Amino acid sequence: MVVLLNLLWVAILVVAALSYWKWRKTWIIVVTAIALLIYPMVQPSYMPKGQVKRSSVPAFEQSHSEIQDRLLKPPSGEEMDAKREQMIKDGLPFKDPTK
Repeated sequence: MVVLLNLLWVAILVVAALSYWKWRKTWIIVVTAIALLIYPMVQPSYMPKGQVKRSSVPAFEQSHSEIQDRLLKPPSGEEMDAKREQMIKDGLPFKDPTK
């Protein structure tokens, strides 16, 4: 929005300058003067508007926890084979239908 207002402002100034030097028409000068008065009212101001109090940084305690490697590493082939063989030996866990 600000960019469009600035482009409009530049266009008005260019038209006013060209009209003043080439045609010398008074209505364009009046429109330019009105635009000069209205533009600062429409243009937003980005200047600081007061002071902001900074909050203090809280005191942090030193952490004594150890770094743990939580990456899941695939088990070796021997471990997988041993687990599969154990599952075959144990069989499927069936529930007792009487309970």
